[in-house]
Amino acid sequence: MQKIMLVLTVLISSFQTFSQEKVTGKIFYENNKPLQGATIYWKNSEIGTTTDANGNFSIPFSSEHSELVISYVGFKTVELTVTSPKAITQQLEYDNTVHEGTVTKLCKS
Repeated sequence: MQKIMLVLTVLISSFQTFSQEKVTGKIFYENNKPLQGATIYWKNSEIGTTTDANGNFSIPFSSEHSELVISYVGFKTVELTVTSPKAITQQLEYDNTVHEGTVTKLCKS
């Protein structure tokens, strides 16, 4: 009887793992052009992914985290509140902010 219970427990936990809910979506920029390589992650976590060549992504839904961060170099970072598994379509805008810095050069004689 204990073996049967153990097998059932393993099967149920395996089923829950495979049926994990996900947040899916598409990231694009001007004129609905897909943005390949955008980073999507749950804020304050190590759970993340990137978009494919068509701008599509899929990330496990996390009830422990509600802020989904979408970023890409040269574009404004977006933070979305996500409280349930769903599909997201998000357009990123160019970041025209000028970042100042100091360039130094080390010269060897």
